Amino acid sequence: MKCPNCKLENPPTALRCDCGYDFPSASADRERMMSENNFQERLLKRLTWAILAIVLLAGVILFEGERLAKGIQVNATISRSAFAIP
Repeated sequence: MKCPNCKLENPPTALRCDCGYDFPSASADRERMMSENNFQERLLKRLTWAILAIVLLAGVILFEGERLAKGIQVNATISRSAFAIP
């Protein structure tokens, strides 16, 4: 049977759809639907923050790596010139 709320095809013996629609009473369980939406919103926020943190961390690592590489090149040049024979 097809759910009138979300159009999902359910088995004929189903009492409730995954979206929360209750077939015997012909109504949607609003509380369950709201809790699922709330869970999805929280999950999306957490994923967004995690991705932002990863991008920020990658930027810091790349920036520090370039700075460190430039510092090593400068130090190598200074040490070669310090030991140069006049």
